[in-house]
Amino acid sequence: MIDAAVIAPAEAGGTAPSPRSDPWAAASIPAPRRQRFDRAPWRWLRQPLLQFLLIGGAAFLLFPGGGEQDKAGAPIVVDAALRGRLAALYRVQMGTDPPPPELRHLADTYVRDEVLYREALRLGLEHDDEIIRRRLIQKMEFIAQQAPTEPSEKDLQRYFSSHRADFAQPTEASFSHLFFSPDRDGWATARARAEQALRAPAAPSPLTDPFPLQSAYARLAPADAQQLFGTTEFARAPFESPIGRWVGPLRSGYGWHLLLVTGRTQPTPASLDAVRPAVLAAWQSDAAGRGMDAAVAEMASRYRIVRDNGGEGR
Repeated sequence: MIDAAVIAPAEAGGTAPSPRSDPWAAASIPAPRRQRFDRAPWRWLRQPLLQFLLIGGAAFLLFPGGGEQDKAGAPIVVDAALRGRLAALYRVQMGTDPPPPELRHLADTYVRDEVLYREALRLGLEHDDEIIRRRLIQKMEFIAQQAPTEPSEKDLQRYFSSHRADFAQPTEASFSHLFFSPDRDGWATARARAEQALRAPAAPSPLTDPFPLQSAYARLAPADAQQLFGTTEFARAPFESPIGRWVGPLRSGYGWHLLLVTGRTQPTPASLDAVRPAVLAAWQSDAAGRGMDAAVAEMASRYRIVRDNGGEGR
């Protein structure tokens, strides 16, 4: 039971408002993994997740944690200082001051959550919990992240020169294909139909099946082909097969294909000015990664790490 004497009178009285979304829930949402240029922290400024990150940062600054042993026997106090911090957090999320009923609701929610949190600690539920472990790791990564730095023009040019292939316009292929579905009669029979159709692929044939996507593609890049067809031989074939000749059967996650490549471009080098934003983002991403590695290495120096390689390297 919550001690009524601990809760300020203003929070004890009044009618509880209808439940609302808890700003703490938003603060606990982990940031998703990004691709190379999108995972840098400064790119979040362009994403809707910025609001959640601001909430998480505000929660960390406004509610600094103390030793759990010290908190175990301490009273749960709802006072003017707590109400001020709750109101500040509400302003971060909503852009306005909370009305009195909402502030009372936030205070009641804080007390409820703190009771459940302390009971969970008392029961030792935080131990050997992979979700809690991952969340704490994410919070430490957030703390260790450094603000992006601006490279000099010389640094940016040097980085671009050493990673020029990463910013080139990739090879693109145009092709048509015929599809043979294993759903009709199994993988082996579908392949046999594809082999039979390869003798006259240009003629209409009852051996083929409708493909759920497109039967022809223009200027498809390797990354797009992999996204459509998976890491399969059919996804690679448009960029390796001879132009103007039917080849196959080639397997994808859908089934078997016959492929006719009708055109293919060569990679086109890019100038720094043409791809400067991407180069800057990549440079900053790499710099942030090096900074994170250095921070983790400094933290690791405080611990004795024993490795048992189990015979590896012998």
